[in-house]
Amino acid sequence: MTAQDFKYSWERACSPATGSSTASTYLGDIVGANEMLAGKAPELTGVKVVDDSTLQVTITAPKTYFLFKLTYPVAFVVDRDNVASGGDWWKNPNGTGPFHLREWTDGSQLVLERNSLYYGKVAVLGSVVFHLLAGLPMNLYETGDIDVAAVGGAYIDKVTDKSGPFYSQLIVKPELSFYYVGFNAAKPPFDDPNIRRAFSMALDKDKLVSLVFQDTVAEANGIVPPGIEGFDENLKGIGFDPAGARDLIKKSKYGDVSKLPPITLTTGGEGGGCLRMVAGSGLSMA
Repeated sequence: MTAQDFKYSWERACSPATGSSTASTYLGDIVGANEMLAGKAPELTGVKVVDDSTLQVTITAPKTYFLFKLTYPVAFVVDRDNVASGGDWWKNPNGTGPFHLREWTDGSQLVLERNSLYYGKVAVLGSVVFHLLAGLPMNLYETGDIDVAAVGGAYIDKVTDKSGPFYSQLIVKPELSFYYVGFNAAKPPFDDPNIRRAFSMALDKDKLVSLVFQDTVAEANGIVPPGIEGFDENLKGIGFDPAGARDLIKKSKYGDVSKLPPITLTTGGEGGGCLRMVAGSGLSMA
């Protein structure tokens, strides 16, 4: 893999023929990306290959988060010859990671095989098998059919019981994400900052963490989760203060809760029985 492969891959992602729905979001900071996405340029003018190991990238303005955006799959490198092999090339991909795809049975099984030519430390495992749509992960883990399973909400009490059989096998790690309820500041009543702050103060985060999420998440006081550059563990968020929230509503242009317009909460919905983590920890068994 060389610098030229990066240029080819990013230009492929920005080509109108590819029809990527994410290239603009993650590669749009590169000079010439938006022009190429619009079909007005044949290449990314902001990407130059200096030599096989050096890529020069010019972005539209200084942006500290640019390199982080390149971790999204749309920026990944693909093999030009692999892509040219046909429309289903991605079912038999060629990559430089620690594992190669050996077998993929749609809806049943996916097998990864150790890449002995990996440029880093060669994997200890010879292969990894993913069972697709095989059943409830924790049930399969409990019966010994699989070696690793994510822990859903229904099993939290069972795996966190220190006297139980699974506690010693439990792995807890921070998840690089967070979830929040956002206010549309352009629409009433959230066009008033007093109302926005009042709603934040009326939310008991501690109770959400302990009762709703069974202590599997951490309270989020900012938009940057633990583990990401810029996280401030000393940042204090807006605390739970019902009395203060009522006072702010009185100070708002609405003056009273009864005078607030109807409020619609829109969510993306949830499916399956998996627990969504909120600025907290990922739990799994191994």
